Parts: sequence; C-alpha cells; structure tokens
Amino acid sequence: MTQLLAPETLEFFVRYFLAGFVFMSVRSWFVAGERPRINETLIESLILSLVNQIVALGSLGWLESTLPSPTPAWFLVLQNVVQPMVLGALVGWLATRGWFPEGLRRIVMPTVRPVNSAFEFAFDDLAGPTYLILRFADGKEIFGFVGERSIASAPREKGGIYLEDVYSVAEDGIWHLVNPRRSAWIDTSELRSIEFIPLEEDTNG
Repeated sequence: MTQLLAPETLEFFVRYFLAGFVFMSVRSWFVAGERPRINETLIESLILSLVNQIVALGSLGWLESTLPSPTPAWFLVLQNVVQPMVLGALVGWLATRGWFPEGLRRIVMPTVRPVNSAFEFAFDDLAGPTYLILRFADGKEIFGFVGERSIASAPREKGGIYLEDVYSVAEDGIWHLVNPRRSAWIDTSELRSIEFIPLEEDTNG
C-alpha cells in the first residue's frame, strides 16, 4: 500500500485505474447490471481509464485556458475524478434512452450485463404457484412445487431453490407427495434446465 501511494506510482494508479472506477461507479447510478467479477472490474476500469485519457487530450487545452495558473494536482483531480464523473453520468443517461450505437456501447460498457438472467426472469414472470421439474448435469430429476412459501435465487449468488413440496413420480406418470411430506432446498450450481408446469395442467397422468 505504501508503494502504491508513492509519488511515482500514485499518478499512474489515478490515471489508469481510479478514473475508470469513478466512471463505472457514476454510470451504475443509471445503468443497472450484474456485479462483475473482480477480474472484469479491473479490466473495465483500465478500459474506461484509457477512454478518459483520450478525452483528456481534448480537454487539456480548455483547462489550461480556463483555469488561472492551474497546478499539476488540480489537473490530476479534474481530469481523473471530475471528468470521469461527468463521462459516467453522460454514458449512463444516454444508455437509459437507448441512444448508443452497439460499437460504442461495447467500448464504454464492455462487461455490463442485464440485471435479470434468464433464471431470474423465469421466476419473476411466474403468474402464481406452479409445479416444476429440475434436471441436473448428472441426469437426476427433482419434482416439486413452488408457491408463496418458496424462493429462488440466481446461481451466481450461490443460489438455490426452496421447494414447498417435493414429489415423486410413479411409472404411470402420476405425481405423489413424498411420504412423509417434506420441503427441500435445492443447490442449483449443477442445474441444467427447469420445466414449469402450470397448476391447471394435469399431473395425475
């Protein structure tokens, strides 16, 4: 940490990491997305810092003509804290209105993904209680019921599904509550598919 704050490395850190992080933080006020992994955060911070430095090349002359006797410290703060805040707000505002060409979006939002994954969308879109079939990578299947007392969270959050009731399925296709009746929390890390079966569909063969 002491080495990072040394004069010879502090400016590099501010220009090529802090500026990008400020850009990302302000942009996130407008654009919701999945929390990126740490390696994605570092890469995106570097990319956005480079974008900020490109813009800084154009703003340098304006700052020199506007500020009376600017000091290097002021330049550092304005170009790598204030400027990325403005850029982040502008990018976020434009993104919420869908005014970004795809190529530009990939530069200023390289790792941003929508908040809702297909998993979350499927459960958020449920109109009410439902039966479901969970299929896993090893070929196993679990039959259950999701209702008001059930909950599901995305796999990236060490997610799982809490089933209010667990069923067994006979050879003739009829669903039976397991005896004794039980609920279950299911680890979804190896989940491959979910089939939703509306209540009005007959599960008794």
